[in-house]
Amino acid sequence: AVAGEQGRKTSLRHRVGWLPLSLLLISPALEAAPPSVSQVRKAIRQAVGFLEHAQQPNGAFLAYRCQEETLTTCIPHPLTAPTAIVLSGLSAIADSHPTTAVVEKGVQFLQTQKDAQGFFRAYMEVQELGLAPPPGHSAELRGLAVSCFFHSVLEALGYSLPSLIPQLLPYQTSAGTFYLFGIPLQEVEAIKAGGPAQERFLKHFGPKMLRSVDFVDPAMNAAIFTYLVTKRWPSPALCDYLVRVAQQESVPSHPLAQQNPYLLTYTLSGAYYRGAPCLEPAKAVLQSGSCSSNTPMAAGA
Repeated sequence: AVAGEQGRKTSLRHRVGWLPLSLLLISPALEAAPPSVSQVRKAIRQAVGFLEHAQQPNGAFLAYRCQEETLTTCIPHPLTAPTAIVLSGLSAIADSHPTTAVVEKGVQFLQTQKDAQGFFRAYMEVQELGLAPPPGHSAELRGLAVSCFFHSVLEALGYSLPSLIPQLLPYQTSAGTFYLFGIPLQEVEAIKAGGPAQERFLKHFGPKMLRSVDFVDPAMNAAIFTYLVTKRWPSPALCDYLVRVAQQESVPSHPLAQQNPYLLTYTLSGAYYRGAPCLEPAKAVLQSGSCSSNTPMAAGA
């Protein structure tokens, strides 16, 4: 989800609500006559123009969280992921619609959100825009799936980054899965057990984040798995988990948010075609496009 001008309720012309642009690509196709080539090119030019206008001075693209479907009451939501989503889309049309200046500014912004270990913040620190992470969230939180996605986007744009795998693997559980955030596993267990560790966590992040500290998000694990596949790193336990989840009639939903039901299978399909034969048992599900059209998928960071 990207947004236009900062710090105020924007008109619908300058706002895209809490619907990621990427999900438009993975929803079922509308039954309508296919557009002509000229119509497609015009639509792309208009979209690029909108994005150029929406980009912030520091290179970021903002998300907005809207309170209702009419998108009339929306507030800035300082996620870092929208910037990477936009850059990923722009890279796909780079040959026909060059957007070098926009991409360079976006890349510069993402680099400011990276820590010394190569992880990216799930929420940005942008005091110059008058924004701060929502209550209960912190720019200190490392988004594991977000970091994998950012690495993939930057590498696709031609930027060379050290592999994230050595830093990522210590956060993998004995079941092969990953939690939402880069919190050491021993610390997660201490927080779950209560006592001083939980008190410190609650004081710093609040009760809502406590519900996420050990949540295994299928879609986010699919994003991490896709990154591991591109690095030719075998992860059979994680693959087995994703196959089981894909074959279920219902999928665990993140307690704080919901997302498009096609996100998990869309992400896994990308991993399958990049060379993950371990997903073969779920091939039929992946080709169908969704585990369950009525199942809300996880969001997370």
